[in-house]
Amino acid sequence: MNEAKRYGWQAAVASQNAPHSTETWADISRLWQTALQNLNNIDKAHPSYAEAQQIKVQYQQNLNAIRDRYQQEQTASQRLQSLQATLAELGYPSVTQSAQLASIIEKLKTIPAGTQAYLQAQSLIAEVSQRIGAIATNPTR
Repeated sequence: MNEAKRYGWQAAVASQNAPHSTETWADISRLWQTALQNLNNIDKAHPSYAEAQQIKVQYQQNLNAIRDRYQQEQTASQRLQSLQATLAELGYPSVTQSAQLASIIEKLKTIPAGTQAYLQAQSLIAEVSQRIGAIATNPTR
């Protein structure tokens, strides 16, 4: 029981101060899984069995939440990488690319808050906005 609680504590502490990378969410998920495995190994005759069953419900909810965070981060990261690749293909933007750049900004705005990708997207929005501003001030390029 104590070992399960130790893993649960480690997982809870590790999940603080989000957002985290997908790798960190995966590590936290493994901690919750290990804690649950330890709880599952407690024999029905053990005095802590009833408590273990109660804790197991909470730990499973925590694991499910971490899996959701992992999936959200992974999806956001993939979307960001795709948009970064599109921007890299554009090179120096011209007047004809203004609409495409504006579309990229709108797609960057859909990356959910609470992810590391969101923080990167905000920086990229500022960069792309500057590109659009450069086109507007010098449309002959």
